[in-house]
Amino acid sequence: MRARSWSKWITYVAAVFLPVLILIGMLYERAGERADRKKYPQIGRSIDVGGRALNLYCSGNGSPTVVLATSGHTAGYRWVNLQSQIAGFTRACWYDRAGYGWSDPAPSPPTFRTDANDLHALLRSGTVNPPYLFVGEGLAGFHIRVYHALYPNEVAGAVLVNSAEVGPPGHEKGYQPGRMAGLPSRVKSLSCQVLGPTLLRVGLLRLFWSGHDTAPIACTALSREQQEELTFLSTTPVSITGGEGCKYDQSLAELQGSGNLGDLPLVVITSVHPVNQMQAEEFAKNHAPGQPQLAALSSAGRQVLTEDSDSMSRAISQAVREIVISTREASHR
Repeated sequence: MRARSWSKWITYVAAVFLPVLILIGMLYERAGERADRKKYPQIGRSIDVGGRALNLYCSGNGSPTVVLATSGHTAGYRWVNLQSQIAGFTRACWYDRAGYGWSDPAPSPPTFRTDANDLHALLRSGTVNPPYLFVGEGLAGFHIRVYHALYPNEVAGAVLVNSAEVGPPGHEKGYQPGRMAGLPSRVKSLSCQVLGPTLLRVGLLRLFWSGHDTAPIACTALSREQQEELTFLSTTPVSITGGEGCKYDQSLAELQGSGNLGDLPLVVITSVHPVNQMQAEEFAKNHAPGQPQLAALSSAGRQVLTEDSDSMSRAISQAVREIVISTREASHR
């Protein structure tokens, strides 16, 4: 009898207090998200892309427009310094992918194709007209290649910065997925589709985990204050659930089906010494081996080696300027 009484009491307490705790957790998460948005004032403007908004920031004038794309788990703010340089001779834009910076999350885990379609909708809705010259760092090289496959007539050229390459199925080289991509499919599906979003909604991700000690990728130098802001914008609880590792196999298939870049103007910029030691180790193991193959994606491709963050910035600006000039000359013929 006593055991039954305890069982009934526990059931009663759970029925009464669990919904209350869930509600408190949901309110805690909503308040946290509002606080995240207020911590750093928005740079850019929110553009509707079909029931949700993505952040876009443009400056300068001229064509083609340079679109600055970030690597995985990195907000668009990482380009804030380089954008101002490029905006001196043409229009330059950076944006936040879904779930990062000042952008709303996607309705489901993204793939390279959904990210490319998001960007296409954002540029069109934001009245940023083609042609586009893409500058992509790290994983963004994959997004650019898939975008080119989907919308080839919109792309005037590409500059890939410490990007990566993959081989045919079963012979991947260069890029290695994160831990999430390596999980068994059922575990990954449960984590990505159910567990992660649930923990986010009830505030447990915010309560027990913070990724602010994980520096996002930035191959060109930022001040300490800028790096702190970039890290915050790249590692909110909302961003944790938006990793492309959830649908890595699908993304890889999309990339491998995107083909090469034909005769597209292409510059592959490679750091001999990446910005910090953690990135240097990762880059040497997983990215550097595929750099020459990236340049071969286009018959007009070439590789440029840089020594440090300053020479990296100069190399990007120079490559962008050269492609902008050649594009303008071609449009007047």
